[in-house]
Amino acid sequence: MGADHGVPTDTFIPFMRNVVRCEHSLRELNLMWRLIEASAKMNCPDEAHSILPMMAATREGFERLEGDLVQSLVAESLGEVMAEIGTSARHVIDIVVRNLYERTADVGFLATDQELCRFVAGVDTDVGAVRTRLREYRDKYTVYEEIMLLDPQGNVLAQIDEESPVEGSRDPLLAQTLAHAGYVETFRASDLRPGKPHALIYSHRMLHPSTGEPAGVLCLSFAFHSEMQGIFEARRQEDNRSVALLLDASHRVIASGDPLWVPEGAQVPVNQDGAARLLVHGAGPTWCRPWPPPATRATPARLDGGAR
Repeated sequence: MGADHGVPTDTFIPFMRNVVRCEHSLRELNLMWRLIEASAKMNCPDEAHSILPMMAATREGFERLEGDLVQSLVAESLGEVMAEIGTSARHVIDIVVRNLYERTADVGFLATDQELCRFVAGVDTDVGAVRTRLREYRDKYTVYEEIMLLDPQGNVLAQIDEESPVEGSRDPLLAQTLAHAGYVETFRASDLRPGKPHALIYSHRMLHPSTGEPAGVLCLSFAFHSEMQGIFEARRQEDNRSVALLLDASHRVIASGDPLWVPEGAQVPVNQDGAARLLVHGAGPTWCRPWPPPATRATPARLDGGAR
């Protein structure tokens, strides 16, 4: 079919209205050539005998040109779509990375607040003043759904989310944080945020103001769901022809730009190598299949927990 662009044309043409219209116009021209040939054979067979070979050669050349043109149009359209989606995805990732990086500075700064350190160490006991200070910090930065202070045994000394009270925690992140000089980033389910399928928590140990020994742990719970929805909404296209998804290492959705279409928890196929193929996600959170099926799958970037 002429030049090979490595693109499965028949797969993508039904989704490209402009290419479909162009293909129809080219086929009408091709049909016109055939009608001229047939008319010449019937109406002037003697004269047609000499010109029909030339007309047939011209028609065959036109058919090859038609195939090359359609292939080029499909390849160009795919390139534009892939470039647009890639640019949008990179912008979202840049915003997420920058946003989360700022959280690492927040937890380190707040963990050295002397008023909070004295409270955690038991030097001061005014829990009301501490809660007020934590709420002021939350209201200033607006990205945290919970800020907690815990003692080394995991008992909660102060928190600001009154709708989700926690008396204590056995989460291993506490011991990890107490043993680590920097911040610890954790993304998973945690008893620090009961009832949530996952929580993004930044924790940092707090030191006794006199001895310098670990006296407790500060936990900042990032409002992951609402912040991701805000990022997705800001990048949403006017025609709503695409949806942004954030996946974990298992290709499972941890944030969706349209939960009614692709809900959180759904496992979806990925196309990290950027190959020109369609991937179909079916109804339900666990059923999905690639089309055509890819030979291999690459592991995507993921939001990972761990010490820094």
